[in-house]
Amino acid sequence: MITNYTDLKLVIVNKLKALQIDGSDAFVEVYNVNPTKPKGYPCAAVIESVGEGEVIDTGRNERTLEFRVKLIQEMGTKTPAQSSAIRLEITDAVMEMFDQDPQLVVDSVDSVMNTEVAPISFEEVIKDRTIFESEFLIQCVILVIHYKP
Repeated sequence: MITNYTDLKLVIVNKLKALQIDGSDAFVEVYNVNPTKPKGYPCAAVIESVGEGEVIDTGRNERTLEFRVKLIQEMGTKTPAQSSAIRLEITDAVMEMFDQDPQLVVDSVDSVMNTEVAPISFEEVIKDRTIFESEFLIQCVILVIHYKP
């Protein structure tokens, strides 16, 4: 089981990079920081957020490591309705991915005890261009064992 932000973030980034919708990559790129100049759209960013934990007993702690996952779709030449539909399709695909793989399995090994995908927020950002975003909070529950049998 993974017990640190660095490795867990890599698992989430790689799972998003592998996500397919109708046989095509869901994202042009998946970043491990907020992109300042994305290569294209739709794209995603995985950003560490907060963590908390509790002592289970003298040898074990249960921790929750939280990440923000931003899904970004530029309007560009698309209509607002088309951009919103793309954002919703990708949002649904990401939710389904985490629902079907709540332990974030890699090479038949669970990365975490469980993941929770909530809450989700939607936003339309207008600066130099219109961006449609959705943002998930991904809470990953892990068990840290302080002793070796």
